[in-house]
Amino acid sequence: MKKKLNLLAKETLFVIVLVFLISWSQVYKTKREFYQLTVYHFTTAEQEKMLDNYLQNALLPALHKINISNIGVFKAISNDTAAAKKIYVY
Repeated sequence: MKKKLNLLAKETLFVIVLVFLISWSQVYKTKREFYQLTVYHFTTAEQEKMLDNYLQNALLPALHKINISNIGVFKAISNDTAAAKKIYVY
């Protein structure tokens, strides 16, 4: 009888630990985040217009459609004198 109770206690403990590990792993998976930084380089106003059009009408709507909503598009201020300008998409 004592061996039966001891075995039952071990099985119960095993099940409790297993349930805890499974639930903890599910919580951990939902908190994972991935980040991607893409830098687009351009030099002319025509290239900038094409990039703006692509980001506004193609990329961002496609990302929103697949439930990726935390997206930022960053562009340097207009009086930037650098020859090669950049747009950052994060």
